[in-house]
Amino acid sequence: MAKSWNPRYLAYCYPCSPQNQLALDRKLYPGGCMTGFILWVKARWREFDQMKGQRADDPDSRTDQKMREFDGWLLARAGITMSTTWPNDPRAARQVHACPTS
Repeated sequence: MAKSWNPRYLAYCYPCSPQNQLALDRKLYPGGCMTGFILWVKARWREFDQMKGQRADDPDSRTDQKMREFDGWLLARAGITMSTTWPNDPRAARQVHACPTS
């Protein structure tokens, strides 16, 4: 069975493959290989909120609709298109390229 990747993680990895990005992040952040992704996605939320003229620190602003808008904006930035079948169809996301792990 093919692994299904979170679309936000795919946007973070672009243009690398998720496997290569994990290998790279393990080298960059030996204490926690997801540190790079967490920092990156938080920065993208701030950018998105500023673009929308909203406060980034308002927990009530994270509605389902806003999450969908954020995901669409984030994926469009990376040129990733998702089908309506995601997350059940791991082939829904465009393939990303391999990148060096060093």
